[in-house]
Amino acid sequence: MRSERILLFDDEFNIFIWCGKTATDRKELILEQTMTFINDLVSKRFPRSGVITFNEGDSMSRFLFSRLSPSHKVIFFFFFSS
Repeated sequence: MRSERILLFDDEFNIFIWCGKTATDRKELILEQTMTFINDLVSKRFPRSGVITFNEGDSMSRFLFSRLSPSHKVIFFFFFSS
């Protein structure tokens, strides 16, 4: 992800807003413009989705990256006895 970008990601349980390091000057303007849309979207859901904001380099931004690109695959093995 590029440092000059702002990402809005909705996974039905949470809405993630990620802001790159060089995009912080536009962060307030974009958040003001999108919060009305996000609040309208969240108010129609049950249970309500959480809105989580991240900045590039935050320790919690790893949580967003795990949602976007999981680094492991869950493999299920089924054993049948005869």
